[in-house]
Amino acid sequence: ILKTTAVSQTNPSIDVLLPNNQTMQSSHTASLPIPSLPASATKAHVFSSLASGSLLSVGKLCDHRCTAIFTKNKVTIHKSNNIDITATAPPILQGTRDAPLQPLYKINLPPLRPTPRAAANAIIHNPSIRNRVAFYHAAMFSPTVTTWTKAVRNNFLHGWPELTTTQITKYAPNSLATIKGHQHAIRSNIQSTKSGKPRTLPLSYAAAANPVIQVKKEEYSESPSVRTNNVFVCTQEITGKAFSDQTGKFVCPSSSGNNYVFILYDYDSNTIHARAIPSRTKLQLLTAYDSIVKELTARGFKPRLQRLDNEISEDMEHYMLQEDIAFQLTPAGLHRRNLAERAIQTFKNHFIAGLC
Repeated sequence: ILKTTAVSQTNPSIDVLLPNNQTMQSSHTASLPIPSLPASATKAHVFSSLASGSLLSVGKLCDHRCTAIFTKNKVTIHKSNNIDITATAPPILQGTRDAPLQPLYKINLPPLRPTPRAAANAIIHNPSIRNRVAFYHAAMFSPTVTTWTKAVRNNFLHGWPELTTTQITKYAPNSLATIKGHQHAIRSNIQSTKSGKPRTLPLSYAAAANPVIQVKKEEYSESPSVRTNNVFVCTQEITGKAFSDQTGKFVCPSSSGNNYVFILYDYDSNTIHARAIPSRTKLQLLTAYDSIVKELTARGFKPRLQRLDNEISEDMEHYMLQEDIAFQLTPAGLHRRNLAERAIQTFKNHFIAGLC
Protein backbone atom coordinates (compact mmCIF):
# COMPACT_ATOMS: atom_id res chain seq x y z
CA ILE A 1 0.00 0.00 0.00
CA LEU A 2 1.56 3.28 -1.15
CA LYS A 3 0.53 6.83 -0.37
CA THR A 4 -0.24 8.92 -3.43
CA THR A 5 0.38 12.60 -4.15
CA ALA A 6 -1.01 15.06 -6.70
CA VAL A 7 -4.46 13.50 -6.85
CA SER A 8 -6.74 14.71 -9.67
CA GLN A 9 -9.96 13.50 -11.25
CA THR A 10 -9.70 10.98 -14.05
CA ASN A 11 -10.88 12.14 -17.45
CA PRO A 12 -11.63 9.79 -19.00
CA SER A 13 -11.89 7.01 -16.41
CA ILE A 14 -10.89 3.35 -16.95
CA ASP A 15 -12.93 0.22 -16.24
CA VAL A 16 -11.49 -2.87 -14.59
CA LEU A 17 -13.14 -6.31 -14.80
CA LEU A 18 -13.23 -8.12 -11.45
CA PRO A 19 -13.06 -11.92 -10.94
CA ASN A 20 -16.81 -11.97 -10.09
CA ASN A 21 -17.59 -10.56 -13.57
CA GLN A 22 -18.36 -7.12 -12.10
CA THR A 23 -16.57 -3.94 -13.13
CA MET A 24 -15.17 -1.01 -11.14
CA GLN A 25 -14.40 2.45 -12.48
CA SER A 26 -11.46 4.69 -11.63
CA SER A 27 -12.27 8.06 -10.07
CA HIS A 28 -8.87 9.86 -9.86
CA THR A 29 -5.29 9.71 -11.04
CA ALA A 30 -2.33 10.15 -8.75
CA SER A 31 1.43 10.11 -8.68
CA LEU A 32 3.38 7.68 -6.51
CA PRO A 33 6.18 9.21 -4.38
CA ILE A 34 9.11 7.22 -5.88
CA PRO A 35 11.91 9.70 -6.57
CA SER A 36 14.15 7.24 -8.43
CA LEU A 37 11.53 6.66 -11.15
CA PRO A 38 10.31 9.05 -13.82
CA ALA A 39 6.80 10.57 -13.66
CA SER A 40 5.48 8.23 -16.38
CA ALA A 41 6.38 5.25 -14.22
CA THR A 42 4.72 6.60 -11.04
CA LYS A 43 1.34 7.42 -12.58
CA ALA A 44 -1.49 5.52 -10.79
CA HIS A 45 -5.30 5.24 -10.96
CA VAL A 46 -7.44 5.52 -7.86
CA PHE A 47 -10.52 3.27 -7.41
CA SER A 48 -12.85 4.27 -4.60
CA SER A 49 -14.30 0.75 -4.35
CA LEU A 50 -10.85 -0.78 -3.79
CA ALA A 51 -10.64 -0.70 -0.01
CA SER A 52 -7.62 -2.93 0.46
CA GLY A 53 -5.15 -0.41 -0.94
CA SER A 54 -3.56 0.58 -4.23
CA LEU A 55 -2.29 -1.76 -6.94
CA LEU A 56 1.21 -1.30 -8.28
CA SER A 57 2.01 -2.30 -11.87
CA VAL A 58 5.18 -4.37 -11.85
CA GLY A 59 5.18 -4.39 -15.63
CA LYS A 60 5.32 -0.61 -15.79
CA LEU A 61 8.28 -0.62 -13.42
CA CYS A 62 10.10 -3.15 -15.54
CA ASP A 63 9.42 -1.01 -18.61
CA HIS A 64 11.65 1.60 -17.00
CA ARG A 65 14.58 -0.78 -16.58
CA CYS A 66 13.71 -2.17 -13.18
CA THR A 67 13.93 -5.74 -11.89
CA ALA A 68 11.47 -7.13 -9.35
CA ILE A 69 12.36 -10.00 -7.01
CA PHE A 70 9.51 -11.73 -5.17
CA THR A 71 10.10 -14.06 -2.21
CA LYS A 72 7.83 -15.62 0.38
CA ASN A 73 7.85 -12.64 2.74
CA LYS A 74 8.93 -9.62 0.69
CA VAL A 75 9.44 -8.09 -2.71
CA THR A 76 12.28 -5.80 -3.82
CA ILE A 77 12.55 -3.52 -6.83
CA HIS A 78 16.05 -2.79 -8.20
CA LYS A 79 17.50 -0.94 -11.10
CA SER A 80 18.49 -3.51 -13.69
CA ASN A 81 22.01 -2.11 -13.98
CA ASN A 82 22.53 -2.41 -10.22
CA ILE A 83 21.75 -6.15 -9.86
CA ASP A 84 23.24 -9.39 -11.13
CA ILE A 85 21.18 -12.59 -10.74
CA THR A 86 22.83 -16.00 -11.12
CA ALA A 87 20.73 -19.20 -11.26
CA THR A 88 22.06 -22.66 -10.43
CA ALA A 89 19.29 -24.53 -12.30
CA PRO A 90 16.92 -23.86 -15.20
CA PRO A 91 13.80 -21.83 -14.35
CA ILE A 92 10.66 -23.65 -13.27
CA LEU A 93 8.37 -21.27 -15.19
CA GLN A 94 9.16 -18.75 -17.89
CA GLY A 95 6.89 -16.24 -19.58
CA THR A 96 6.95 -13.41 -22.10
CA ARG A 97 5.49 -9.87 -22.29
CA ASP A 98 5.14 -7.56 -25.25
CA ALA A 99 4.46 -4.05 -23.91
CA PRO A 100 2.45 -2.00 -24.60
CA LEU A 101 0.46 -4.38 -26.82
CA GLN A 102 0.57 -7.11 -24.16
CA PRO A 103 0.89 -5.47 -20.75
CA LEU A 104 0.53 -8.72 -18.84
CA TYR A 105 3.08 -11.47 -18.58
CA LYS A 106 2.09 -14.67 -20.37
CA ILE A 107 3.43 -17.92 -18.95
CA ASN A 108 3.03 -21.16 -20.86
CA LEU A 109 2.42 -24.02 -18.46
CA PRO A 110 4.28 -27.28 -19.09
CA PRO A 111 2.23 -30.05 -20.72
CA LEU A 112 0.31 -32.19 -18.29
CA ARG A 113 1.47 -35.73 -17.83
CA PRO A 114 -1.18 -38.26 -18.83
CA THR A 115 -2.79 -40.05 -15.96
CA PRO A 116 -1.40 -43.58 -15.80
CA ARG A 117 -3.96 -46.23 -16.63
CA ALA A 118 -3.90 -49.75 -15.37
CA ALA A 119 -3.57 -52.28 -18.20
CA ALA A 120 -3.74 -56.07 -18.10
CA ASN A 121 -1.45 -57.10 -20.95
CA ALA A 122 -1.34 -60.64 -22.24
CA ILE A 123 1.65 -62.45 -20.85
CA ILE A 124 3.43 -64.55 -23.49
CA HIS A 125 4.78 -67.57 -21.71
CA ASN A 126 8.12 -68.86 -22.89
CA PRO A 127 7.42 -72.55 -23.42
CA SER A 128 9.84 -75.10 -22.10
CA ILE A 129 11.38 -77.90 -24.13
CA ARG A 130 8.90 -80.38 -22.68
CA ASN A 131 5.92 -78.23 -23.73
CA ARG A 132 7.33 -77.68 -27.21
CA VAL A 133 7.94 -81.40 -27.75
CA ALA A 134 4.42 -82.16 -26.51
CA PHE A 135 2.99 -79.61 -28.96
CA TYR A 136 4.95 -81.11 -31.87
CA HIS A 137 3.83 -84.58 -30.82
CA ALA A 138 0.15 -83.61 -30.86
CA ALA A 139 0.53 -81.70 -34.15
CA MET A 140 1.90 -84.85 -35.85
CA PHE A 141 -1.05 -87.01 -34.73
CA SER A 142 0.75 -88.50 -31.72
CA PRO A 143 3.23 -90.88 -33.41
CA THR A 144 5.26 -93.47 -31.55
CA VAL A 145 8.71 -92.50 -30.33
CA THR A 146 10.48 -94.96 -32.64
CA THR A 147 8.66 -93.68 -35.73
CA TRP A 148 9.25 -90.07 -34.69
CA THR A 149 12.97 -90.42 -34.05
CA LYS A 150 13.42 -92.38 -37.28
CA ALA A 151 11.80 -89.55 -39.25
CA VAL A 152 14.12 -87.00 -37.61
CA ARG A 153 17.22 -89.09 -38.36
CA ASN A 154 16.17 -89.38 -42.01
CA ASN A 155 15.88 -85.56 -42.15
CA PHE A 156 12.15 -85.68 -42.90
CA LEU A 157 11.41 -83.00 -40.27
CA HIS A 158 14.16 -80.48 -40.97
CA GLY A 159 11.55 -77.69 -41.14
CA TRP A 160 10.50 -78.19 -37.51
CA PRO A 161 12.63 -75.78 -35.43
CA GLU A 162 14.65 -77.05 -32.48
CA LEU A 163 13.59 -80.68 -32.75
CA THR A 164 16.22 -83.35 -32.10
CA THR A 165 16.14 -87.04 -31.29
CA THR A 166 17.64 -86.31 -27.87
CA GLN A 167 14.72 -84.03 -26.99
CA ILE A 168 12.21 -86.58 -28.28
CA THR A 169 13.59 -89.50 -26.29
CA LYS A 170 13.86 -87.38 -23.15
CA TYR A 171 10.67 -85.31 -23.23
CA ALA A 172 8.23 -87.30 -25.39
CA PRO A 173 4.85 -87.39 -23.58
CA ASN A 174 3.24 -90.65 -22.56
CA SER A 175 0.18 -89.83 -24.64
CA LEU A 176 -3.04 -91.76 -24.26
CA ALA A 177 -3.87 -90.95 -27.90
CA THR A 178 -0.75 -92.82 -29.05
CA ILE A 179 -1.81 -95.88 -27.08
CA LYS A 180 -5.36 -95.81 -28.46
CA GLY A 181 -4.18 -95.46 -32.04
CA HIS A 182 -1.53 -98.18 -31.97
CA GLN A 183 -3.28 -101.03 -30.21
CA HIS A 184 -2.78 -104.47 -31.81
CA ALA A 185 -3.83 -107.87 -30.64
CA ILE A 186 -1.00 -110.24 -29.80
CA ARG A 187 -0.72 -113.09 -32.27
CA SER A 188 -1.68 -116.46 -30.94
CA ASN A 189 0.51 -119.59 -30.80
CA ILE A 190 3.81 -117.72 -30.61
CA GLN A 191 4.60 -118.48 -26.96
CA SER A 192 3.84 -122.13 -26.55
CA THR A 193 3.95 -123.62 -23.05
CA LYS A 194 4.39 -127.19 -24.29
CA SER A 195 7.82 -128.69 -24.12
CA GLY A 196 9.02 -130.30 -27.32
CA LYS A 197 11.34 -133.29 -27.68
CA PRO A 198 14.93 -132.33 -28.52
CA ARG A 199 16.12 -133.56 -31.87
CA THR A 200 19.62 -134.86 -32.41
CA LEU A 201 21.40 -134.97 -35.74
CA PRO A 202 23.86 -137.61 -36.82
CA LEU A 203 27.47 -136.73 -36.30
CA SER A 204 28.12 -136.31 -39.98
CA TYR A 205 25.16 -133.93 -40.46
CA ALA A 206 25.99 -132.02 -37.28
CA ALA A 207 29.56 -131.48 -38.40
CA ALA A 208 28.39 -130.30 -41.79
CA ALA A 209 25.86 -127.93 -40.24
CA ASN A 210 28.43 -126.36 -37.90
CA PRO A 211 31.73 -126.12 -39.72
CA VAL A 212 34.63 -124.70 -37.77
CA ILE A 213 36.18 -121.84 -39.68
CA GLN A 214 39.27 -120.23 -38.31
CA VAL A 215 39.85 -116.66 -39.43
CA LYS A 216 43.04 -114.86 -38.60
CA LYS A 217 42.69 -111.44 -37.07
CA GLU A 218 45.08 -109.99 -39.62
CA GLU A 219 42.86 -111.09 -42.53
CA TYR A 220 39.63 -109.45 -41.26
CA SER A 221 39.12 -105.91 -40.15
CA GLU A 222 35.95 -103.85 -40.00
CA SER A 223 37.74 -100.63 -40.90
CA PRO A 224 40.79 -101.00 -43.15
CA SER A 225 43.78 -99.00 -42.06
CA VAL A 226 44.79 -98.21 -45.64
CA ARG A 227 42.55 -95.74 -47.47
CA THR A 228 41.38 -96.92 -50.89
CA ASN A 229 39.59 -95.35 -53.83
CA ASN A 230 36.90 -98.01 -54.05
CA VAL A 231 33.45 -96.53 -54.76
CA PHE A 232 30.26 -98.54 -54.57
CA VAL A 233 27.19 -97.38 -56.49
CA CYS A 234 23.74 -98.90 -56.34
CA THR A 235 20.84 -98.02 -58.62
CA GLN A 236 17.19 -98.47 -57.76
CA GLU A 237 14.84 -99.26 -60.59
CA ILE A 238 11.55 -97.39 -60.75
CA THR A 239 8.93 -100.11 -60.77
CA GLY A 240 5.83 -97.94 -60.84
CA LYS A 241 3.96 -100.31 -58.54
CA ALA A 242 0.92 -99.02 -56.69
CA PHE A 243 -1.54 -100.76 -54.37
CA SER A 244 -4.98 -99.51 -53.41
CA ASP A 245 -7.93 -100.52 -51.24
CA GLN A 246 -10.69 -98.96 -49.11
CA THR A 247 -11.18 -98.91 -45.37
CA GLY A 248 -14.29 -100.12 -43.63
CA LYS A 249 -17.21 -97.81 -42.93
CA PHE A 250 -16.85 -95.25 -40.18
CA VAL A 251 -18.93 -95.51 -37.06
CA CYS A 252 -20.61 -92.22 -37.98
CA PRO A 253 -20.34 -89.95 -41.04
CA SER A 254 -17.95 -87.02 -40.93
CA SER A 255 -19.07 -83.39 -41.04
CA SER A 256 -18.52 -83.48 -44.82
CA GLY A 257 -20.62 -86.63 -45.22
CA ASN A 258 -17.71 -89.05 -45.80
CA ASN A 259 -17.92 -92.65 -44.63
CA TYR A 260 -14.84 -94.34 -46.12
CA VAL A 261 -11.19 -93.60 -46.90
CA PHE A 262 -9.56 -94.63 -50.17
CA ILE A 263 -5.94 -95.68 -49.54
CA LEU A 264 -3.23 -95.93 -52.20
CA TYR A 265 0.32 -97.05 -51.41
CA ASP A 266 3.07 -96.07 -53.87
CA TYR A 267 6.00 -98.48 -53.70
CA ASP A 268 8.71 -96.30 -55.27
CA SER A 269 8.14 -93.20 -53.14
CA ASN A 270 7.10 -95.29 -50.09
CA THR A 271 4.17 -92.97 -49.43
CA ILE A 272 0.59 -93.54 -48.34
CA HIS A 273 -2.10 -91.38 -49.94
CA ALA A 274 -5.61 -91.10 -48.49
CA ARG A 275 -8.81 -89.62 -49.87
CA ALA A 276 -12.09 -89.43 -47.95
CA ILE A 277 -15.11 -90.63 -49.93
CA PRO A 278 -18.83 -90.68 -49.02
CA SER A 279 -19.50 -94.11 -50.54
CA ARG A 280 -17.80 -96.97 -52.37
CA THR A 281 -19.56 -96.38 -55.66
CA LYS A 282 -17.57 -96.59 -58.87
CA LEU A 283 -17.77 -92.82 -59.41
CA GLN A 284 -16.39 -91.98 -55.95
CA LEU A 285 -13.59 -94.55 -56.25
CA LEU A 286 -12.62 -93.29 -59.70
CA THR A 287 -12.59 -89.66 -58.52
CA ALA A 288 -10.32 -90.49 -55.57
CA TYR A 289 -7.99 -92.63 -57.69
CA ASP A 290 -7.72 -89.95 -60.40
CA SER A 291 -6.80 -87.32 -57.79
CA ILE A 292 -3.94 -89.45 -56.42
CA VAL A 293 -2.65 -90.46 -59.87
CA LYS A 294 -2.42 -86.81 -60.93
CA GLU A 295 -0.56 -85.97 -57.73
CA LEU A 296 1.97 -88.78 -58.24
CA THR A 297 2.40 -87.98 -61.94
CA ALA A 298 3.20 -84.35 -61.17
CA ARG A 299 6.02 -85.55 -58.91
CA GLY A 300 7.48 -88.09 -61.31
CA PHE A 301 5.94 -91.25 -59.81
CA LYS A 302 3.24 -92.16 -62.31
CA PRO A 303 1.91 -95.67 -61.58
CA ARG A 304 2.69 -98.35 -64.16
CA LEU A 305 1.26 -101.40 -62.42
CA GLN A 306 -1.80 -101.08 -60.21
CA ARG A 307 -2.81 -103.87 -57.85
CA LEU A 308 -6.36 -103.77 -56.54
CA ASP A 309 -8.71 -106.01 -54.64
CA ASN A 310 -10.68 -108.66 -56.50
CA GLU A 311 -13.34 -106.18 -57.69
CA ILE A 312 -13.02 -103.48 -60.35
CA SER A 313 -15.56 -101.44 -62.29
CA GLU A 314 -15.59 -100.94 -66.02
CA ASP A 315 -15.06 -97.21 -65.57
CA MET A 316 -11.91 -97.83 -63.52
CA GLU A 317 -10.63 -100.35 -66.06
CA HIS A 318 -11.27 -97.93 -68.93
CA TYR A 319 -9.48 -95.15 -67.05
CA MET A 320 -6.36 -97.27 -66.50
CA LEU A 321 -6.24 -98.22 -70.16
CA GLN A 322 -6.37 -94.55 -71.11
CA GLU A 323 -3.58 -93.68 -68.65
CA ASP A 324 -1.46 -96.68 -69.82
CA ILE A 325 -1.55 -98.30 -66.37
CA ALA A 326 -1.50 -102.10 -66.17
CA PHE A 327 -3.50 -103.64 -63.33
CA GLN A 328 -3.76 -106.88 -61.42
CA LEU A 329 -6.53 -108.16 -59.18
CA THR A 330 -5.80 -109.79 -55.86
CA PRO A 331 -7.07 -113.36 -55.66
CA ALA A 332 -10.03 -113.86 -53.38
CA GLY A 333 -8.98 -114.81 -49.87
CA LEU A 334 -5.35 -113.64 -50.35
CA HIS A 335 -5.58 -110.02 -49.32
CA ARG A 336 -2.08 -110.10 -47.83
CA ARG A 337 -0.68 -109.98 -51.35
CA ASN A 338 -2.06 -106.45 -51.63
CA LEU A 339 0.35 -104.15 -49.77
CA ALA A 340 -2.46 -101.64 -49.36
CA GLU A 341 -3.74 -103.80 -46.49
CA ARG A 342 -0.64 -102.97 -44.47
CA ALA A 343 -0.83 -99.34 -45.60
CA ILE A 344 -4.39 -99.16 -44.28
CA GLN A 345 -3.23 -100.44 -40.90
CA THR A 346 -0.44 -97.84 -40.75
CA PHE A 347 -2.83 -95.08 -41.81
CA LYS A 348 -5.37 -96.11 -39.16
CA ASN A 349 -2.71 -96.04 -36.46
CA HIS A 350 -1.90 -92.39 -37.13
CA PHE A 351 -5.46 -91.36 -37.99
CA ILE A 352 -7.05 -92.78 -34.84
CA ALA A 353 -4.26 -91.34 -32.70
CA GLY A 354 -4.90 -87.94 -34.26
CA LEU A 355 -8.63 -88.15 -33.63
CA CYS A 356 -8.05 -88.98 -29.97
